[in-house]
Amino acid sequence: MTTLGVIGLGRIGAFHTETLSNLDGLDGLVITDERTDVARAVAAKYGATSVDTVAELLSSGVDGVVVAAATPAHAELVLAAVERGIPTFCEKPIASTAVESARVAQAILASGVPVQVGYQRRYDAAFAAAKRAVDDGSVGTIHTVRSTTMDPAPRRWTTSRVRAASSATVPCTTSTSSTGSPGSAPCRCMPRASSRATRCSPSTATSTPRP
Repeated sequence: MTTLGVIGLGRIGAFHTETLSNLDGLDGLVITDERTDVARAVAAKYGATSVDTVAELLSSGVDGVVVAAATPAHAELVLAAVERGIPTFCEKPIASTAVESARVAQAILASGVPVQVGYQRRYDAAFAAAKRAVDDGSVGTIHTVRSTTMDPAPRRWTTSRVRAASSATVPCTTSTSSTGSPGSAPCRCMPRASSRATRCSPSTATSTPRP
């Protein structure tokens, strides 16, 4: 029997709950959010079980957990799951700062518990098509990639440095997506809060402000 958990039921957490509820072979789905009324509503919609706290969810016997809470909570939620030996999928970013990310990564490596961070954009149809064009040689040799990310009508939290950490998340997402198409290893990322444009070369990436 397989039971999974979802922590955080905003837009993305609700998407994960819907997706997981449709998986074949899933025997149980336990979800939680600090807004208990939201958790109960989502649970009723997708046939899940809602609990009031993260501690309850992690102690419920789940075989894996999705962390989809707000960015500032990611690090401690991942560490809490890892301490209990629970395989974890965490929405990006895994933490709000490079120092905190390194601390979490070290704890994960020491634990041996599987943890994945959701950098899925390189698998989107447009990026997959770009990779095919590179692989078959139709675009020639790639020397530099410039990629601009534009989201429609962002919600207020997405532009918050504290809640979304978008000044780090967006350039890194763009960088790993762009390098996935040329086929090189993910490049270094140097984000600037004023920009969502990222320039990548085989070994470096720099974010450049938009006019």
